[in-house]
Amino acid sequence: MGPSVDWERPAKPSQHTGGSGLDHVEGLQVFHRVVIAHHLRHPAKLEYHWRFPWLHDVYGLVQVQRLEPAMNRVFREINSLTQRSLWGTCNNVLESVDFSRLEVTTAVGFLMITRGIADKLPFRPEFARRVRLLLERTETPTRIETLLRGLKTA
Repeated sequence: MGPSVDWERPAKPSQHTGGSGLDHVEGLQVFHRVVIAHHLRHPAKLEYHWRFPWLHDVYGLVQVQRLEPAMNRVFREINSLTQRSLWGTCNNVLESVDFSRLEVTTAVGFLMITRGIADKLPFRPEFARRVRLLLERTETPTRIETLLRGLKTA
């Protein structure tokens, strides 16, 4: 077991960090405190944050409008799970998606890649409902039906 950590001890200056006041270990301790504090406010996301770091890559690609690479990453990761019959893990991915960080194309992409295993994913109907809500912000009812047709959303 590693050294004990005094969370209240102020950081000491270090010559190895260009005057930032934190050495490597102390910097990691501060980082972990920040991450833990954030996730204590959002405990449901804690497990998924660490289990699916690739989702944050997808969110980053969406943020800079690189939708094709974002979709490719979603397809590659979900396909990897389904090839190994990891239905529960795939279901957990759907549960952990942050819709505030997605756009329409990527959200519909999750439905597309999971269409063939819809019966194995208990959260997928709720996920589809959330996709529909996302679509309702920007799309007409006719366009929504066109986008969701054949994706087993009901």
